[in-house]
Amino acid sequence: MPHFVISYALIAASLVCAFPVLAEEAHEVTHRRHVVLELQEGYVSGEGEHRYTLDLDRTLALRFHDDPVVNLQSQWGLHGGFAIDRRPGQGHVYLYAPRVGVYRVSPDLTSKELLIPEEDFGRGANLHNMTFFVSEAGGAFLALTSNNRSAVWIYTVDGERVHELTHPDHNDYYRNGGKFSPTDSDFIDGKLYVTTGYSPGDYIVTADPFTGEWLPEFFGGKGDADGQFKTAHGITAHPHDHSLVVSDREHHRGQIFAPSGDLERVVPIPHRPCDVDYHPDDPGLAVVAGLAGPILILSDHEVIATIRPRDEIKIPLARHIHNAAFMVIDGRTHILAQSWNPGMVFVLKPVPITAP
Repeated sequence: MPHFVISYALIAASLVCAFPVLAEEAHEVTHRRHVVLELQEGYVSGEGEHRYTLDLDRTLALRFHDDPVVNLQSQWGLHGGFAIDRRPGQGHVYLYAPRVGVYRVSPDLTSKELLIPEEDFGRGANLHNMTFFVSEAGGAFLALTSNNRSAVWIYTVDGERVHELTHPDHNDYYRNGGKFSPTDSDFIDGKLYVTTGYSPGDYIVTADPFTGEWLPEFFGGKGDADGQFKTAHGITAHPHDHSLVVSDREHHRGQIFAPSGDLERVVPIPHRPCDVDYHPDDPGLAVVAGLAGPILILSDHEVIATIRPRDEIKIPLARHIHNAAFMVIDGRTHILAQSWNPGMVFVLKPVPITAP
């Protein structure tokens, strides 16, 4: 059974001092004076046809550094999410490494190259999430949301920055100096929709990513009513019906909107949902990252399987799941995931269903 062990001493408090957790993510910080990271294939979690185990080879391929201590430091407080190029014949993944930059990862998740060094957007900038999108002319772009720099940066997939979106002016909240703290974005029908869940406003604001200008449309806002948010953490465009699902994290629900901002449906999603990803071949199927720990599989936005990477697959650092995405590799559906505090990128592979 494939097996990988790292055992090394470190003072976790020094990591916390060097790389402080953002105030908006003021959850419990894990202090450890000795870290033992043991990864082993064979542990299984999930239900029915959605049972998964660790893909050790691909997980090790996505380490940010071969030195285990440096690798842990570079993943501490990991955010950034995944931007996936799902055009036919493509499949590259864009992945953020704190204090390193943005990597481009091969479609089979076995190799990577640094595309945008952190110096390009500034040391200390926290990329909270990113998205991939395509213009009508076929140009491919990335939108990088930085909550602590109050900015959304638009890059080409060649690593060239073309626009910077900063403080919006959609309403009196922003015009009066209200905090802008973007957490995610997605693109549909020529517009970029940006969540701002780490700010008192908690609005969804819109922009034209090709001109770098804000658009007037916005919706949501902080509150407990349907259509309002208590940390709009992530946003995902459905690939077929062009609806937008917002991960309303602290309400433990997803809110589904039309591109106009009209609310269409509210669905319960437990475990503090951070973001949703739809299956590229079966958009009725979705995977959700739960900050409380599990990864959820949804069918028509109802939970059908719960995967527990830390407790059942025995991945010690998979404590708070921040992002999860489907990756179809050789015809099999894998899950690419990342945890926050302590951070780690890992890959899960499906467990074959055996006949009774």
